[in-house]
Amino acid sequence: MHWLIEVFGSVVGTPSQEALYGFCREHFAWACIIAFLLLLIVGAILVSSVLELVRELARMKGSPRARLYGSIAVLGIGGAILSVFAVVFVLRALEPVPILDSSRIVFIREPVVLTWTFGGGKPNERVFYDIQVADNQDFARSTTERSDGNAWYSYRHEGEQWWRVRAETESGAQGAWSKPLKTTYYENAYSRVKNSKDNHLIVFVSNSVAQGIFRFLDAKGNVTGIDIDLARRTADTLSAEMHKPIKPFFVPVAWKNLLQQPGLGTSDLIISSITKRDSRENKYQIKFSEPYFCTGQSLLYRKNDPSGDKPVREMLWERRTVGYQEGTTSEQLVEKLAADLKDSGQPLQLRTFGEAENMVQSLLAPNSGIQLAVTDTAFAVDRVLKEGSGGLASKPFTESDFPQSVTTEERRDDYAIAVAQAETKLLEYINKAIADLKGNGGLKSIFEKAAKAKFPKASNEERARLYHSTCSERQL
Repeated sequence: MHWLIEVFGSVVGTPSQEALYGFCREHFAWACIIAFLLLLIVGAILVSSVLELVRELARMKGSPRARLYGSIAVLGIGGAILSVFAVVFVLRALEPVPILDSSRIVFIREPVVLTWTFGGGKPNERVFYDIQVADNQDFARSTTERSDGNAWYSYRHEGEQWWRVRAETESGAQGAWSKPLKTTYYENAYSRVKNSKDNHLIVFVSNSVAQGIFRFLDAKGNVTGIDIDLARRTADTLSAEMHKPIKPFFVPVAWKNLLQQPGLGTSDLIISSITKRDSRENKYQIKFSEPYFCTGQSLLYRKNDPSGDKPVREMLWERRTVGYQEGTTSEQLVEKLAADLKDSGQPLQLRTFGEAENMVQSLLAPNSGIQLAVTDTAFAVDRVLKEGSGGLASKPFTESDFPQSVTTEERRDDYAIAVAQAETKLLEYINKAIADLKGNGGLKSIFEKAAKAKFPKASNEERARLYHSTCSERQL
Protein backbone atom coordinates (compact mmCIF):
# COMPACT_ATOMS: atom_id res chain seq x y z
CA MET A 1 0.00 0.00 0.00
CA HIS A 2 2.89 2.31 0.79
CA TRP A 3 4.26 1.70 -2.71
CA LEU A 4 0.86 2.57 -4.20
CA ILE A 5 0.81 5.85 -2.29
CA GLU A 6 4.30 6.71 -3.59
CA VAL A 7 3.29 5.93 -7.16
CA PHE A 8 0.10 7.93 -6.75
CA GLY A 9 2.06 10.87 -5.40
CA SER A 10 4.47 10.76 -8.32
CA VAL A 11 1.61 10.69 -10.81
CA VAL A 12 -0.32 13.60 -9.35
CA GLY A 13 2.91 15.58 -9.17
CA THR A 14 4.53 16.69 -12.42
CA PRO A 15 5.41 13.56 -14.36
CA SER A 16 6.70 13.88 -17.91
CA GLN A 17 4.49 12.74 -20.76
CA GLU A 18 6.91 9.93 -21.49
CA ALA A 19 6.85 8.73 -17.86
CA LEU A 20 3.05 8.90 -17.68
CA TYR A 21 2.65 7.04 -20.95
CA GLY A 22 5.20 4.41 -19.91
CA PHE A 23 3.52 3.79 -16.56
CA CYS A 24 0.07 3.40 -18.13
CA ARG A 25 1.44 1.00 -20.75
CA GLU A 26 3.54 -1.14 -18.37
CA HIS A 27 1.17 -1.10 -15.37
CA PHE A 28 -2.27 -0.86 -16.93
CA ALA A 29 -4.13 -2.29 -13.87
CA TRP A 30 -2.45 0.02 -11.40
CA ALA A 31 -3.08 2.95 -13.72
CA CYS A 32 -6.78 2.13 -13.70
CA ILE A 33 -6.81 1.98 -9.88
CA ILE A 34 -5.06 5.35 -9.65
CA ALA A 35 -7.44 6.83 -12.19
CA PHE A 36 -10.34 5.47 -10.14
CA LEU A 37 -9.04 7.16 -6.98
CA LEU A 38 -8.47 10.39 -8.85
CA LEU A 39 -12.02 10.31 -10.13
CA LEU A 40 -13.35 9.92 -6.59
CA ILE A 41 -11.19 12.71 -5.21
CA VAL A 42 -11.29 15.43 -7.85
CA GLY A 43 -14.31 14.50 -9.95
CA ALA A 44 -16.82 16.98 -8.57
CA ILE A 45 -19.27 16.25 -11.33
CA LEU A 46 -18.96 12.54 -10.78
CA VAL A 47 -19.47 12.93 -7.01
CA SER A 48 -22.63 14.98 -7.43
CA SER A 49 -23.95 12.43 -9.89
CA VAL A 50 -23.19 9.61 -7.48
CA LEU A 51 -24.96 11.35 -4.59
CA GLU A 52 -28.00 11.86 -6.76
CA LEU A 53 -27.89 8.19 -7.66
CA VAL A 54 -27.69 7.19 -3.99
CA ARG A 55 -30.75 9.27 -3.17
CA GLU A 56 -32.64 7.58 -5.98
CA LEU A 57 -31.62 4.19 -4.68
CA ALA A 58 -32.77 5.12 -1.17
CA ARG A 59 -36.28 5.45 -2.53
CA MET A 60 -36.18 1.94 -3.85
CA LYS A 61 -37.98 -0.78 -2.02
CA GLY A 62 -35.91 -3.29 -0.17
CA SER A 63 -33.77 -3.67 2.91
CA PRO A 64 -31.13 -1.04 3.81
CA ARG A 65 -28.44 -3.67 3.25
CA ALA A 66 -29.67 -4.28 -0.31
CA ARG A 67 -29.69 -0.57 -1.05
CA LEU A 68 -26.14 -0.25 0.31
CA TYR A 69 -24.87 -3.18 -1.76
CA GLY A 70 -26.59 -1.76 -4.82
CA SER A 71 -24.98 1.63 -4.33
CA ILE A 72 -21.54 0.11 -3.91
CA ALA A 73 -22.02 -2.03 -7.01
CA VAL A 74 -23.09 0.91 -9.14
CA LEU A 75 -20.23 3.05 -7.85
CA GLY A 76 -17.70 0.30 -8.40
CA ILE A 77 -18.81 -0.66 -11.89
CA GLY A 78 -19.26 2.93 -13.04
CA GLY A 79 -15.94 4.07 -11.60
CA ALA A 80 -14.09 1.08 -13.05
CA ILE A 81 -15.51 1.70 -16.52
CA LEU A 82 -14.65 5.39 -16.37
CA SER A 83 -11.15 4.57 -15.08
CA VAL A 84 -10.46 2.20 -17.96
CA PHE A 85 -11.66 4.78 -20.45
CA ALA A 86 -9.46 7.43 -18.79
CA VAL A 87 -6.33 5.26 -18.96
CA VAL A 88 -7.02 4.29 -22.57
CA PHE A 89 -7.47 7.97 -23.39
CA VAL A 90 -4.14 8.80 -21.74
CA LEU A 91 -2.45 6.04 -23.73
CA ARG A 92 -3.88 7.36 -27.00
CA ALA A 93 -3.20 10.99 -26.20
CA LEU A 94 0.39 10.48 -25.05
CA GLU A 95 1.41 7.63 -27.30
CA PRO A 96 4.75 8.57 -28.91
CA VAL A 97 4.60 8.69 -32.70
CA PRO A 98 7.28 9.67 -35.22
CA ILE A 99 7.35 13.37 -36.05
CA LEU A 100 8.08 14.07 -39.71
CA ASP A 101 10.42 16.93 -40.54
CA SER A 102 8.55 19.30 -42.88
CA SER A 103 11.26 21.95 -43.35
CA ARG A 104 11.20 21.18 -47.08
CA ILE A 105 8.29 19.81 -49.09
CA VAL A 106 9.18 20.56 -52.74
CA PHE A 107 11.94 18.52 -54.38
CA ILE A 108 13.37 19.15 -57.86
CA ARG A 109 15.91 16.88 -59.59
CA GLU A 110 16.64 15.03 -56.36
CA PRO A 111 14.87 12.37 -54.28
CA VAL A 112 12.21 13.14 -51.73
CA VAL A 113 14.06 13.08 -48.43
CA LEU A 114 12.03 12.28 -45.31
CA THR A 115 13.44 12.50 -41.81
CA TRP A 116 11.71 12.06 -38.49
CA THR A 117 12.27 11.87 -34.74
CA PHE A 118 10.81 9.31 -32.36
CA GLY A 119 10.82 9.45 -28.55
CA GLY A 120 9.34 6.01 -27.89
CA GLY A 121 10.87 2.60 -27.31
CA LYS A 122 13.02 1.33 -24.48
CA PRO A 123 16.75 2.02 -24.11
CA ASN A 124 18.83 -0.29 -26.33
CA GLU A 125 15.64 -1.53 -28.01
CA ARG A 126 15.65 -1.67 -31.80
CA VAL A 127 12.89 0.27 -33.55
CA PHE A 128 11.54 -0.33 -37.06
CA TYR A 129 9.48 2.10 -39.12
CA ASP A 130 6.74 1.61 -41.67
CA ILE A 131 6.70 4.39 -44.29
CA GLN A 132 3.42 4.69 -46.14
CA VAL A 133 2.92 6.76 -49.30
CA ALA A 134 -0.17 7.51 -51.36
CA ASP A 135 -1.39 9.98 -53.96
CA ASN A 136 -4.23 11.06 -51.68
CA GLN A 137 -4.53 12.24 -48.09
CA ASP A 138 -6.82 9.31 -47.19
CA PHE A 139 -4.01 6.87 -48.07
CA ALA A 140 -6.16 4.80 -50.37
CA ARG A 141 -4.11 2.77 -52.88
CA SER A 142 -1.06 3.28 -50.66
CA THR A 143 2.21 1.36 -50.57
CA THR A 144 4.28 0.66 -47.46
CA GLU A 145 8.02 0.22 -47.05
CA ARG A 146 10.04 -0.64 -43.95
CA SER A 147 13.19 1.00 -42.58
CA ASP A 148 15.32 0.61 -39.48
CA GLY A 149 16.58 4.21 -39.62
CA ASN A 150 15.04 7.63 -39.14
CA ALA A 151 15.32 8.72 -42.77
CA TRP A 152 13.91 7.68 -46.13
CA TYR A 153 14.95 8.56 -49.68
CA SER A 154 12.60 7.96 -52.56
CA TYR A 155 12.19 8.78 -56.25
CA ARG A 156 8.50 8.68 -57.09
CA HIS A 157 6.30 9.80 -59.91
CA GLU A 158 5.95 13.55 -60.33
CA GLY A 159 3.36 15.51 -58.46
CA GLU A 160 1.94 15.59 -54.94
CA GLN A 161 2.22 12.68 -52.52
CA TRP A 162 1.26 12.06 -48.90
CA TRP A 163 3.52 10.30 -46.42
CA ARG A 164 3.16 8.99 -42.88
CA VAL A 165 5.31 6.88 -40.58
CA ARG A 166 4.68 4.56 -37.64
CA ALA A 167 7.07 2.80 -35.30
CA GLU A 168 7.25 -0.81 -34.22
CA THR A 169 9.59 -1.79 -31.41
CA GLU A 170 11.65 -4.96 -31.30
CA SER A 171 9.27 -6.33 -28.66
CA GLY A 172 6.42 -6.10 -31.18
CA ALA A 173 4.64 -3.02 -29.84
CA GLN A 174 3.20 -1.10 -32.78
CA GLY A 175 2.42 2.61 -32.50
CA ALA A 176 0.04 4.93 -34.29
CA TRP A 177 0.68 6.68 -37.60
CA SER A 178 2.33 10.07 -37.61
CA LYS A 179 0.64 13.21 -38.86
CA PRO A 180 0.62 13.05 -42.69
CA LEU A 181 3.07 15.15 -44.69
CA LYS A 182 2.49 16.26 -48.27
CA THR A 183 5.48 16.57 -50.62
CA THR A 184 5.86 17.47 -54.28
CA TYR A 185 8.48 16.04 -56.60
CA TYR A 186 9.48 17.20 -60.08
CA GLU A 187 12.07 15.65 -62.35
CA ASN A 188 13.36 19.12 -63.30
CA ALA A 189 12.47 22.80 -63.23
CA TYR A 190 10.94 22.67 -66.71
CA SER A 191 8.55 19.98 -65.49
CA ARG A 192 7.72 22.03 -62.39
CA VAL A 193 6.77 25.04 -64.49
CA LYS A 194 4.73 22.88 -66.87
CA ASN A 195 2.87 20.82 -64.27
CA SER A 196 2.53 23.08 -61.23
CA LYS A 197 -0.73 24.86 -60.60
CA ASP A 198 0.82 28.27 -59.80
CA ASN A 199 2.06 28.77 -63.41
CA HIS A 200 5.13 30.61 -62.14
CA LEU A 201 8.62 30.78 -63.57
CA ILE A 202 10.76 31.37 -60.47
CA VAL A 203 13.38 33.98 -61.37
CA PHE A 204 16.06 34.95 -58.86
CA VAL A 205 17.65 38.37 -59.36
CA SER A 206 20.08 40.58 -57.50
CA ASN A 207 18.43 42.66 -54.78
CA SER A 208 20.19 45.76 -56.09
CA VAL A 209 18.08 48.22 -58.09
CA ALA A 210 21.16 50.14 -59.22
CA GLN A 211 22.33 47.95 -62.08
CA GLY A 212 22.28 50.48 -64.87
CA ILE A 213 19.53 50.03 -67.43
CA PHE A 214 19.46 46.32 -66.66
CA ARG A 215 17.60 46.71 -63.36
CA PHE A 216 16.36 50.00 -61.89
CA LEU A 217 13.34 51.79 -60.43
CA ASP A 218 11.17 53.66 -62.93
CA ALA A 219 9.38 56.96 -62.31
CA LYS A 220 6.55 55.13 -60.53
CA GLY A 221 8.88 53.21 -58.23
CA ASN A 222 8.48 49.88 -60.02
CA VAL A 223 11.45 47.59 -60.62
CA THR A 224 12.12 47.39 -64.35
CA GLY A 225 14.97 47.06 -66.81
CA ILE A 226 16.39 44.81 -69.49
CA ASP A 227 16.76 41.77 -67.24
CA ILE A 228 13.17 42.07 -66.04
CA ASP A 229 11.80 42.36 -69.57
CA LEU A 230 13.96 39.50 -70.82
CA ALA A 231 12.66 37.23 -68.05
CA ARG A 232 9.10 38.12 -69.08
CA ARG A 233 9.84 37.33 -72.74
CA THR A 234 11.28 33.98 -71.66
CA ALA A 235 8.07 33.27 -69.76
CA ASP A 236 6.08 34.16 -72.88
CA THR A 237 8.08 31.61 -74.91
CA LEU A 238 7.31 28.94 -72.31
CA SER A 239 3.63 29.95 -72.34
CA ALA A 240 3.45 29.26 -76.07
CA GLU A 241 5.15 25.90 -75.61
CA MET A 242 3.10 24.77 -72.60
CA HIS A 243 -0.24 26.22 -73.80
CA LYS A 244 -0.90 28.02 -70.55
CA PRO A 245 -0.02 31.47 -69.17
CA ILE A 246 3.38 31.48 -67.45
CA LYS A 247 4.34 34.50 -65.36
CA PRO A 248 7.79 35.23 -63.89
CA PHE A 249 7.93 35.34 -60.11
CA PHE A 250 10.91 37.49 -59.11
CA VAL A 251 12.88 36.74 -55.95
CA PRO A 252 15.60 39.28 -55.06
CA VAL A 253 18.68 38.03 -53.17
CA ALA A 254 22.11 39.42 -52.37
CA TRP A 255 24.53 39.19 -55.28
CA LYS A 256 26.93 36.99 -53.32
CA ASN A 257 24.17 34.36 -52.96
CA LEU A 258 22.75 34.57 -56.47
CA LEU A 259 24.92 32.15 -58.47
CA GLN A 260 24.29 29.21 -56.13
CA GLN A 261 20.48 29.35 -56.35
CA PRO A 262 19.90 27.12 -59.44
CA GLY A 263 22.08 24.36 -57.99
CA LEU A 264 20.16 24.53 -54.71
CA GLY A 265 16.89 24.00 -56.55
CA THR A 266 15.39 27.26 -55.27
CA SER A 267 15.21 29.01 -58.64
CA ASP A 268 14.27 28.03 -62.18
CA LEU A 269 16.71 30.57 -63.59
CA ILE A 270 18.81 33.55 -62.53
CA ILE A 271 19.38 36.78 -64.43
CA SER A 272 21.15 39.95 -63.28
CA SER A 273 23.76 41.04 -65.83
CA ILE A 274 25.69 37.86 -65.02
CA THR A 275 28.89 37.32 -66.98
CA LYS A 276 29.16 33.93 -68.62
CA ARG A 277 32.25 32.10 -67.38
CA ASP A 278 33.30 28.44 -67.56
CA SER A 279 34.73 28.74 -64.05
CA ARG A 280 31.33 29.78 -62.71
CA GLU A 281 29.62 26.86 -64.42
CA ASN A 282 32.03 24.44 -62.77
CA LYS A 283 31.97 26.07 -59.34
CA TYR A 284 28.21 26.53 -58.99
CA GLN A 285 27.00 23.59 -61.12
CA ILE A 286 25.11 25.89 -63.47
CA LYS A 287 24.78 26.25 -67.23
CA PHE A 288 24.64 29.56 -69.09
CA SER A 289 22.42 30.46 -72.02
CA GLU A 290 23.57 32.16 -75.16
CA PRO A 291 24.66 35.75 -74.37
CA TYR A 292 22.17 38.58 -74.75
CA PHE A 293 24.73 41.39 -74.41
CA CYS A 294 28.49 41.86 -74.38
CA THR A 295 30.50 44.56 -72.68
CA GLY A 296 33.95 45.02 -71.14
CA GLN A 297 35.57 46.62 -68.08
CA SER A 298 36.08 50.32 -67.44
CA LEU A 299 37.85 52.52 -64.96
CA LEU A 300 35.56 54.91 -63.11
CA TYR A 301 37.02 58.09 -61.53
CA ARG A 302 36.09 61.60 -60.46
CA LYS A 303 35.88 64.05 -63.32
CA ASN A 304 38.35 66.49 -61.75
CA ASP A 305 41.03 63.79 -61.36
CA PRO A 306 44.32 65.38 -62.57
CA SER A 307 45.45 62.11 -64.14
CA GLY A 308 42.21 61.63 -66.04
CA ASP A 309 43.84 62.24 -69.41
CA LYS A 310 46.27 59.35 -68.98
CA PRO A 311 45.71 55.76 -70.13
CA VAL A 312 44.13 53.33 -67.69
CA ARG A 313 47.38 51.54 -66.89
CA GLU A 314 49.21 54.77 -66.08
CA MET A 315 46.42 55.88 -63.76
CA LEU A 316 46.75 52.57 -61.92
CA TRP A 317 50.54 52.93 -61.73
CA GLU A 318 50.23 56.01 -59.52
CA ARG A 319 49.65 53.87 -56.42
CA ARG A 320 45.96 54.52 -56.27
CA THR A 321 43.34 52.84 -54.05
CA VAL A 322 40.94 50.97 -56.31
CA GLY A 323 37.43 49.83 -55.38
CA TYR A 324 35.48 46.91 -56.85
CA GLN A 325 32.39 44.81 -56.10
CA GLU A 326 33.10 41.43 -54.52
CA GLY A 327 32.25 38.25 -56.37
CA THR A 328 32.27 39.92 -59.80
CA THR A 329 34.47 39.70 -62.88
CA SER A 330 35.78 43.15 -61.89
CA GLU A 331 37.24 41.58 -58.76
CA GLN A 332 39.04 38.95 -60.83
CA LEU A 333 40.53 41.64 -63.07
CA VAL A 334 41.61 43.90 -60.19
CA GLU A 335 43.34 41.04 -58.38
CA LYS A 336 45.36 40.23 -61.51
CA LEU A 337 46.16 43.91 -62.01
CA ALA A 338 47.38 44.15 -58.43
CA ALA A 339 49.57 41.07 -58.85
CA ASP A 340 50.98 42.42 -62.11
CA LEU A 341 51.75 45.88 -60.72
CA LYS A 342 53.24 44.39 -57.56
CA ASP A 343 55.75 42.45 -59.66
CA SER A 344 56.69 45.69 -61.40
CA GLY A 345 57.24 47.52 -58.11
CA GLN A 346 53.99 49.51 -58.23
CA PRO A 347 51.72 48.26 -55.39
CA LEU A 348 47.98 48.75 -55.85
CA GLN A 349 45.72 49.28 -52.83
CA LEU A 350 42.40 47.43 -53.07
CA ARG A 351 39.06 47.94 -51.35
CA THR A 352 36.07 45.66 -51.78
CA PHE A 353 32.37 46.57 -51.67
CA GLY A 354 29.31 44.38 -51.30
CA GLU A 355 27.27 46.54 -53.69
CA ALA A 356 28.41 48.54 -56.72
CA GLU A 357 26.31 51.54 -55.69
CA ASN A 358 28.13 51.76 -52.34
CA MET A 359 31.40 51.78 -54.26
CA VAL A 360 30.21 54.67 -56.46
CA GLN A 361 29.00 56.70 -53.47
CA SER A 362 32.35 56.18 -51.77
CA LEU A 363 34.15 57.37 -54.90
CA LEU A 364 31.97 60.53 -54.99
CA ALA A 365 32.51 61.36 -51.30
CA PRO A 366 34.79 64.40 -50.65
CA ASN A 367 37.09 62.42 -48.36
CA SER A 368 36.84 59.17 -50.25
CA GLY A 369 38.97 56.18 -49.37
CA ILE A 370 39.23 55.23 -53.04
CA GLN A 371 40.38 57.21 -56.07
CA LEU A 372 39.42 54.72 -58.77
CA ALA A 373 36.84 51.99 -59.31
CA VAL A 374 36.66 49.11 -61.76
CA THR A 375 33.27 48.01 -63.05
CA ASP A 376 31.51 46.80 -66.19
CA THR A 377 31.58 49.37 -68.99
CA ALA A 378 27.79 49.35 -69.32
CA PHE A 379 27.47 50.32 -65.62
CA ALA A 380 30.25 52.89 -65.82
CA VAL A 381 28.57 54.69 -68.74
CA ASP A 382 25.27 54.63 -66.85
CA ARG A 383 26.80 56.19 -63.73
CA VAL A 384 28.57 58.93 -65.71
CA LEU A 385 25.32 59.87 -67.45
CA LYS A 386 23.41 59.80 -64.18
CA GLU A 387 25.85 62.14 -62.39
CA GLY A 388 25.84 64.66 -65.25
CA SER A 389 28.63 67.08 -66.09
CA GLY A 390 30.12 67.55 -62.63
CA GLY A 391 30.49 64.05 -61.23
CA LEU A 392 32.22 61.10 -62.79
CA ALA A 393 34.16 60.06 -65.86
CA SER A 394 35.14 56.66 -67.20
CA LYS A 395 37.35 55.02 -69.78
CA PRO A 396 37.29 51.43 -71.02
CA PHE A 397 40.20 49.02 -70.70
CA THR A 398 42.05 48.57 -73.98
CA GLU A 399 44.04 45.51 -74.95
CA SER A 400 47.25 47.12 -73.75
CA ASP A 401 45.76 47.78 -70.29
CA PHE A 402 45.19 44.12 -69.47
CA PRO A 403 47.96 42.06 -67.81
CA GLN A 404 49.14 39.07 -69.84
CA SER A 405 47.61 36.76 -67.22
CA VAL A 406 44.10 37.90 -68.26
CA THR A 407 42.74 35.45 -70.82
CA THR A 408 40.75 36.35 -73.93
CA GLU A 409 37.55 35.15 -72.22
CA GLU A 410 38.26 37.39 -69.22
CA ARG A 411 38.63 40.50 -71.38
CA ARG A 412 34.92 40.55 -72.21
CA ASP A 413 31.70 40.21 -70.23
CA ASP A 414 29.00 38.24 -72.00
CA TYR A 415 25.75 38.60 -70.06
CA ALA A 416 23.67 35.42 -69.99
CA ILE A 417 20.89 33.65 -68.10
CA ALA A 418 21.86 30.69 -65.89
CA VAL A 419 20.04 27.49 -64.91
CA ALA A 420 21.08 24.32 -63.10
CA GLN A 421 23.33 22.09 -65.22
CA ALA A 422 20.69 19.39 -65.63
CA GLU A 423 18.06 21.82 -66.96
CA THR A 424 18.68 21.17 -70.66
CA LYS A 425 15.02 21.46 -71.65
CA LEU A 426 14.51 24.78 -69.89
CA LEU A 427 17.78 26.10 -71.31
CA GLU A 428 16.60 25.15 -74.80
CA TYR A 429 13.61 27.49 -74.55
CA ILE A 430 15.63 30.27 -72.93
CA ASN A 431 18.01 30.16 -75.89
CA LYS A 432 15.03 30.11 -78.25
CA ALA A 433 13.63 33.25 -76.62
CA ILE A 434 16.98 35.04 -76.95
CA ALA A 435 17.45 33.93 -80.57
CA ASP A 436 13.94 35.05 -81.54
CA LEU A 437 14.47 38.45 -79.91
CA LYS A 438 17.76 38.90 -81.72
CA GLY A 439 16.24 37.81 -85.02
CA ASN A 440 13.15 40.04 -85.00
CA GLY A 441 14.72 43.14 -83.45
CA GLY A 442 12.93 42.60 -80.15
CA LEU A 443 16.14 42.60 -78.11
CA LYS A 444 17.16 46.02 -79.42
CA SER A 445 13.68 47.31 -78.59
CA ILE A 446 14.07 46.08 -75.02
CA PHE A 447 17.37 47.99 -74.65
CA GLU A 448 15.95 51.16 -76.22
CA LYS A 449 12.88 51.00 -73.99
CA ALA A 450 14.97 50.60 -70.83
CA ALA A 451 17.35 53.44 -71.76
CA LYS A 452 14.47 55.81 -72.51
CA ALA A 453 12.64 54.88 -69.30
CA LYS A 454 15.68 55.61 -67.13
CA PHE A 455 16.95 58.67 -68.96
CA PRO A 456 13.92 60.28 -70.64
CA LYS A 457 15.66 63.66 -71.03
CA ALA A 458 18.87 62.30 -72.54
CA SER A 459 19.53 62.53 -76.26
CA ASN A 460 19.30 59.51 -78.52
CA GLU A 461 23.09 59.50 -78.85
CA GLU A 462 23.58 59.51 -75.09
CA ARG A 463 21.08 56.72 -74.58
CA ALA A 464 22.68 54.66 -77.36
CA ARG A 465 25.98 54.72 -75.47
CA LEU A 466 24.30 52.86 -72.60
CA TYR A 467 23.94 49.70 -74.64
CA HIS A 468 26.80 50.10 -77.10
CA SER A 469 28.71 46.83 -77.17
CA THR A 470 32.47 46.98 -76.75
CA CYS A 471 32.77 43.52 -78.31
CA SER A 472 33.69 43.10 -81.97
CA GLU A 473 30.64 41.16 -83.14
CA ARG A 474 27.15 42.57 -83.56
CA GLN A 475 25.05 42.19 -80.42
CA LEU A 476 21.64 43.79 -81.05
